[in-house]
This record gives sequence, structure tokens and C-alpha cells, in this order.
Amino acid sequence: MPGESLLLSLEYKQPSDIGLVGLPNAGKSTLLRCLSRAEAEVGSYSFTTLRPNLGVVRFGADGKIISDEQHQHQHQNHETMRLTIADLPGLVRDASKNRGLGHDFLRHIERCRSLVYIVDFGPSNPRPSSDVVLLNRELETYRPGLTDRVTMVVANKADLLGGDHDTYSDVDAREKLTRLRQDVAMIFEPRTVPVIPLSAKYRLNIDHVAKRLQSCTL
Repeated sequence: MPGESLLLSLEYKQPSDIGLVGLPNAGKSTLLRCLSRAEAEVGSYSFTTLRPNLGVVRFGADGKIISDEQHQHQHQNHETMRLTIADLPGLVRDASKNRGLGHDFLRHIERCRSLVYIVDFGPSNPRPSSDVVLLNRELETYRPGLTDRVTMVVANKADLLGGDHDTYSDVDAREKLTRLRQDVAMIFEPRTVPVIPLSAKYRLNIDHVAKRLQSCTL
């Protein structure tokens, strides 16, 4: 009797608790390194990340991130929660049509329990809410309902919001943040998706982001 053969094509989609989604150079890799000390490549050019980078974030009983030093001496801050976070490659316009390896990148998003949008809040991006609209459109076009997993928008590169003085730039940045929150509220209505300003480079507001991440998977 002749034997039978079967050709299988297996695809591994990287699972994680939370996926960081954003356009190229939004600061996803910097945030991952800031949270988990993962060795994600960081650069000032687009498409630094070409495959998912994974990091593990450990939280203590006080709700704060456990540092490497504290992890070696766990009696100082007992670990109560652990999250796996994926820094996903940056999406571009028409990624849902497989532009810029779009389908390869989008497949990994399907395995994330929760999604966090990272948008560039720096001076070079006057309307960061347009990035949110673009990300929503690409995810929904690829797979309807995928945006239901978005639990937070991180406004990265919000360095000006860390000042103590009401300089012109600081006031302008705060008004920009207010507009972004209003736009996000309209985009995700009736759901409430918080907008958290952050400077991953300088670790400004990182504890607030970490606290929100813990509630993303509950």
C-alpha cells in the first residue's frame, strides 16, 4: 500500500498579556526597556523593531515595579503580579493590506490579551489623535473587533509636562493633552480609554503607567 503524506504549515503567534502598538518610532521599545529592562533595540529611525520583543514586568505588594536589585532580594518587596509585555513592530498606513510587512506584524497582535497604543506626543506631531485613528482603522480592517482590546493610550515623549513652571511650551503641551483626551473619548465612545502622558526616555510618570497596566488584564 502506498504511504500517505501530509504537508502542514504551522505558524507561531507570540502570546503576551499586553501588546504595545504604535507607529514606527513612537517609543514602544524605549517604554518596554523602561518597564522590564528587556534588551529591545532603540533608535531614532523608523522600523527599529522588526520582530516582537518580549519583556516581563514584576510588581510588588505596593503596586510598584520591582527593580532587578529588588528581585534579587525579594524579601524587600514580595512579587504579587507578573505581566508579559510585547513590543510589536510599528504599523504603517495600509498595514492591513500587507504594506510594510503589515500582516506579519498584525498576526502577533491577535495573541495579546490587551493592547496599549503608544503615540508620539512630541512637538513634531501636532495632532497625535490622528495616529489613534490610523491604528484603529488598520486593526479593524485586519480583524473587526480587535480594537475592543485597547485599554490605554500612552502619550509618549511628553517631556514638557514634567516642568514645574508654566512656560509657554508647558501650557501649550497641557492644552494639547486636553485635546488628545477629548479626541480619544470620542473615538472610543461609549468605552472609556484613559490617556496617560509619559516620557519613557526620562521615566516621567512611569509609575502611573505601571499602575494602569496592572488593571489592563483584570
